[in-house]
This record gives sequence, C-alpha cells and structure tokens, in this order.
Amino acid sequence: MRLFVAIGIPERIRERLWTASAGLGVPGMSLVPKNSYHITLRFFGVADRRKRDSIINAVALAGGGGFVVRLHGLAYFGPEPLVLFAKISQGNERIAGVRRQIDEALGPGLSGGDEVRYRQHVTVARAKRCDEDVLLSAMARYSARDFGSFTASSVSLYESIALEGRYIHKELFAQAL
Repeated sequence: MRLFVAIGIPERIRERLWTASAGLGVPGMSLVPKNSYHITLRFFGVADRRKRDSIINAVALAGGGGFVVRLHGLAYFGPEPLVLFAKISQGNERIAGVRRQIDEALGPGLSGGDEVRYRQHVTVARAKRCDEDVLLSAMARYSARDFGSFTASSVSLYESIALEGRYIHKELFAQAL
C-alpha cells in the first residue's frame, strides 16, 4: 500500500480551487480530482502493515489544537512533470510543526527524509508537458486569488490507490489536532 499523511481541505475551498484550475484551459494539463485535494505532510510510498502501524502510532501523537490555513494564489513548479498548486499564505508554521511532531515520533529510519524537496502546497493539476508561456498567461488571473481559509482540525493517514490511471485516497486513520 502507498501511504501519506495529510491535512484535508473542506468542500467549499475545494470547489473554489477546482473552478480556478478548470478555468485555466491549458492544453496538456490534467486536473487533480477535487475530492483528492489535500496538504501532504509526508509521503511514505509503499509500506507494509508494520510500517503502517508505526505511522498510525506517530500520527496519534500529533496535537496542539486546530489552526487557520489560508490558500492564496496559484503557482507551479516543474518543468517535467509540471505541478500546478495553490499556495499556503497562512498556517505554514503550524503545518510544519505537525509534520515535525510526526517525524520525531517516527524517528529517522521511518520519517521519509524529503526535507530538501518538501514544499507545503495543494496540488490542483499536473502536466507531463505544456507550453509554459500559455500556462503563465492563463495563471495571471489566479496568481493572487484568495481561495479562502479554514481551520485545520485534524491530520490523517491515507492510502493512495491507483484506479483507472488516477489515484484515489482512502483515509485509514484521523487524529484531532
């Protein structure tokens, strides 16, 4: 099973993100299904039941109370694959703190070690190839859009399941913050 820990995004925010990403109309861009939007704290990849249980135990130790997360603007990194994402303008320090709590509970052997590549965001679309000039032009109207805020009140362990060329996410465990 492929596992990751994430903070879910409420429906009203997912709808705003979906409308913006669907409105870009960039050839070659594949939209992430709106029910899959989340803020990944740690991706573990393929894990057995023992590792899954260790991750659940670590997530169960996360806490500190809920906090406000604000999503503001679209940006991208890439180039191949290119990832279009919503930026987090409020809540970054608390998200990083929850991530640290989980990593410390797991210890260095299980925490994943992707610190250099990690950037807090919500992926809304991907492209193996697309014209960056077309993308930049289309994104201009959304680069400063406020998609709203929500209270992150829990963190969850998900299984990522490949289904017909896409991934669906099944929540395995949730921990109130």
